[in-house]
Amino acid sequence: KLIQILPLKNNFHKIAIEIGNEFGIESIIFCDTSHQFNIESVTIITVGKGNDSADFALVNKCTAGDIVITQDYGLSAMALAK
Repeated sequence: KLIQILPLKNNFHKIAIEIGNEFGIESIIFCDTSHQFNIESVTIITVGKGNDSADFALVNKCTAGDIVITQDYGLSAMALAK
């Protein structure tokens, strides 16, 4: 359904977006106001700055069947629980 991404080191999120586009899967990036992205064919959801604010926004939006890409173990656990 959706690829939901938090920005990753070394621009790995670009690889995920490219693969999603290849298979017609919508990509969404969650970030806080300290980051800015302008990537064609990607939905950017910007949330207020705060501890784990982008993580919680992602978890609140994701549903069963979504692909969540993150390097954060805590976020991974919360996403898998959904």
